[in-house]
Amino acid sequence: MIYSLKNSKSFKITNGFLIINNSYLKIKYRKGKYALDVLKFFGSISLIALFLDKLKDYENIIGVYENAKFWFFALASVSLIYLFFEFIFRKKWINTLEINDLLKVEIGHNKREENIDEDSKIEITFYTNNGKQKSIELKKQHNQLNQFLEILQKRNTRIKIEQL
Repeated sequence: MIYSLKNSKSFKITNGFLIINNSYLKIKYRKGKYALDVLKFFGSISLIALFLDKLKDYENIIGVYENAKFWFFALASVSLIYLFFEFIFRKKWINTLEINDLLKVEIGHNKREENIDEDSKIEITFYTNNGKQKSIELKKQHNQLNQFLEILQKRNTRIKIEQL
């Protein structure tokens, strides 16, 4: 469903709205998304803390089960640290993107979904000039994708659109 605001258009995404005006894309998320992100962050910190606690007592680890737990926490901690740094340096944190900074838009369709219902979605990834990216999930309902791409290309004709 498209909502028209003063000189801007709004599209429904899975967890909020995407608002486009002449120069900016603004993503407004529901409040629950931020609570989930905070829970993920503290869960990751607690998992890394468990690993560091096991690392202090590494000499006393006896048995296959204790050793497997240690290496599980080690792999999980390393992967979480990698994801944290990828999030910091590759993902775009700010929910406002300048349309002139966009270089490329990738559209990923879920080919397994044949029936369109209220939960169907299309993943859209925006790539900016500085190499960062921002991903959203646009709802498939009401044929929003074509209108969204048309409006986006009117505002920046240099954007390269790729469908995966």
